[in-house]
Amino acid sequence: MKALITGSHGFLGTHLADELAERGVDVFAFPRALFLDVEEATKFIDKIKPDYIYHLAAYGNMSNQKDEAQMIASNVLGTFSLLEASRLLPYSAFVYVSTSSVYGTKEKPMKEIDVCDTDTYYGVTKLSGEYLCKAFAKKHNKPITILRPFSIYGPNEASFRFIPTVIKKIKDEEVLELESRTNHDWLYVKDFVKAVTLVSGKIQQTRGKIINVGTGNQYTNMEVVRKIEEIMDKEASIQESLNMREFEVSSWVADNTVMRSFGWKPKYDLVSGLKETINVNNKQKP
Repeated sequence: MKALITGSHGFLGTHLADELAERGVDVFAFPRALFLDVEEATKFIDKIKPDYIYHLAAYGNMSNQKDEAQMIASNVLGTFSLLEASRLLPYSAFVYVSTSSVYGTKEKPMKEIDVCDTDTYYGVTKLSGEYLCKAFAKKHNKPITILRPFSIYGPNEASFRFIPTVIKKIKDEEVLELESRTNHDWLYVKDFVKAVTLVSGKIQQTRGKIINVGTGNQYTNMEVVRKIEEIMDKEASIQESLNMREFEVSSWVADNTVMRSFGWKPKYDLVSGLKETINVNNKQKP
């Protein structure tokens, strides 16, 4: 069994690659340099002949990724190139990892049937990737599934992201600037990986579907900080920030009914996921 992963060296990609390798799957990384070169990408894919393709690569989901032209190139053109390069391959499943950012602002749990009214370049380009996948799957009768994950966290996440920042600030006794009102549906990375492998393993039921991946619970930033304080048995030095960033909202939570209907449910609640994240980080950085 072979699997091709785009974004295999990123936070999500490394966790997925490890999980697949543990299952005895031969994992191959898709070279970033081939994203816009359909001819060379086709040669690369034809040589490997993967049974599964996991498209995780994206640009714009980090606060420091602001190049709008790059978002379009990576998230729209890159997605089309990968679809086209693998068009003649009789793969078992193609999983496109989108984002909950496509929904825009909602005041209740987000459902897959909700209107997507994102007004950010990142959200728009990822939604464009979704539409490309849907159109491609319909035209060429391909087994493609689209996932919309919520706020994923866990070991080896980029150090400037929220949870790693909180952990470091508390550990080093530094001031934490906090927008306490913001809410997220925090999903532990191992639960996300299980969702990815589940939908690709049940492609006859999941093909053609858009599926949320979230816990169905949301927590404010302050609630997350308090739980980390309890786990580390150490208080944070907090400086309240009243300037909510444009992509921060007061409600952000998944309706995960569809994902649960396929037999998935999160193994980790927020506390157990945070504990494992802190323990792994402490082992790596004594």
